[in-house]
Amino acid sequence: MNDRLTSRYHESLALSVTRADPGAPTVIMFPGFTGLRLNATNRALTAKLEPYGIRCVVGDLSGHGDSGGTIRQQTIVKASYEINDVVDYVRDRYSVGRLGLLGNSFSGNAAILAAARVDDGLRALALKSPVTEYTEMRRSLLRDEGMRRWREQGWIELPDGTLSDYRFIEHADSVDTYRELAKITAPVLAIQGSADEEIPPSARRRLAREMTQHGKRYLLISGANHDLRDPHFGEVIEALADFLTDKLLQPSAAKVNVPC
Repeated sequence: MNDRLTSRYHESLALSVTRADPGAPTVIMFPGFTGLRLNATNRALTAKLEPYGIRCVVGDLSGHGDSGGTIRQQTIVKASYEINDVVDYVRDRYSVGRLGLLGNSFSGNAAILAAARVDDGLRALALKSPVTEYTEMRRSLLRDEGMRRWREQGWIELPDGTLSDYRFIEHADSVDTYRELAKITAPVLAIQGSADEEIPPSARRRLAREMTQHGKRYLLISGANHDLRDPHFGEVIEALADFLTDKLLQPSAAKVNVPC
């Protein structure tokens, strides 16, 4: 079913929620920058998780899909607080058991920031191609001249036609994603591709090192790009689903019949 809430920024956020029993474990999932909540990753994961009785909630961040606001004003800090708003709403609106979060690319960074604020009710954080150094990622795309123009005029049109205010970079520079990652006590899985064309290799190496140092799991898929698309997509979905079911289900949990 579809649902909607109003964020602390007074913008509506659209959700889609699967049926589940009261007290069911719940996973809240978000797409990447410019992505939609019912994307291939979220649909595939829902198909894997729902038979186990796990409630799946997928959300559009502001400026995306059916949500309010404009993508021009979106930042990782704003998105992180929107994720916290969704978590609070889902906990209040539904009878939620163990809770998991999944972030993808842009929302992966935002989910790290949000998860660091969530209390100990969070049992799992799954990250698909998380971007942890957005300023360097944008610099590799726009080069120094593009970054200078972005700063001077206060906004820029990205190569895909998306408008973005310079506050995006200001917010990215204002947070230390690795420090926030270290605060998270819940199990974390991050998956990236060795041939990721968007995330700088130095950022991938730094994330792998930080994850290992803090007892979190990092998986690098050889030959996979940023989208982790076929022939790697099935492997990624299996890894994410296995991680989430392992952390969210009681040991005796088995597949259940979900009503249509």
